[in-house]
Amino acid sequence: MKDIYKSLAWLFFGACISTLVGLLFIQPFEESSVLLLCILILLLFFVASGLVSKLEEINIKCKRKGNILFPARVGIINLSKDDENLENVSSHTDIYPAEWKKEIEKLAEDNKIKIKVDLIDVKNNFDSYVAILNPYGGCYPEKDLKNLQTLNDIFDYVNKGGKFVNIADIPGYWLYSISLKRQLEATKPIYGIGVKQDGEPYYRRALMFAEVPFMRRLGLMVDNKDEDENYKNWNDVVIKEQFQTAGLNITGIQANRVIHAKRNIDPIIEPKEGNTPFFKIIYGDGFFLISLLFIGKDFPQNYRMKEVIIRVLLELLKKK
Repeated sequence: MKDIYKSLAWLFFGACISTLVGLLFIQPFEESSVLLLCILILLLFFVASGLVSKLEEINIKCKRKGNILFPARVGIINLSKDDENLENVSSHTDIYPAEWKKEIEKLAEDNKIKIKVDLIDVKNNFDSYVAILNPYGGCYPEKDLKNLQTLNDIFDYVNKGGKFVNIADIPGYWLYSISLKRQLEATKPIYGIGVKQDGEPYYRRALMFAEVPFMRRLGLMVDNKDEDENYKNWNDVVIKEQFQTAGLNITGIQANRVIHAKRNIDPIIEPKEGNTPFFKIIYGDGFFLISLLFIGKDFPQNYRMKEVIIRVLLELLKKK
């Protein structure tokens, strides 16, 4: 679309140049008409040459970094009051967007980091925010189910240097349709036939995490540890050394889902048997910060992860 606009701008630029030359040969020519045409030619040149786009990019980068007068901004995705019932929107978390906002502001102030935290709609442009946080865990609000426009906006934002934080569960496993006002699975599960211990067959439902569009774009493979007692209580949690200065100290978590820490994955919680439930992954010029841990009343040992996620994000923003 931008290329079309540039082509049209060059077309009108050439037409205006021809018109200007014609006017200059008319004696006496109207100075006001010539002046207006020169201004129009200049504007068309800025658009056609891409200077306007470059200035917009510079402006966005300045807004992200912040300055003395205007601090960097963090956006927290927030649905309207009509959709505020968290149980209908979120997956494996019960912490409201306003609670995240309050906690981020408090910890930023304690660490003397100047940021402004906004509750934002997915219809907002993400580009002016240094980081975006999705407080709905394994679900995110999608404005266009057919084209997954919100998902495209998220990945485009990160690719251009943004930071996106997913606070719990498999990112994007559920879509919350803003138009339908309900959750939908992002991918269809596969059903097979299993056999119980007594030999009786039953329908078995397989969760296709790797086929979730969010996960597929990042090339992530998740291991489901719901039945693995070795992961039920992760008492020997070790935070990566670079984040220990952020004052992090967790003694135990329950990790129901983990990811294998391959070369493109930077684990925040040191891996156990090569797996981690909390990590950073580079995408383009930005990164995703993803926690697979459930945060809710059924997993009270994981509530401390709210503070951990925020402290890690603030530590990373200091190095932006």
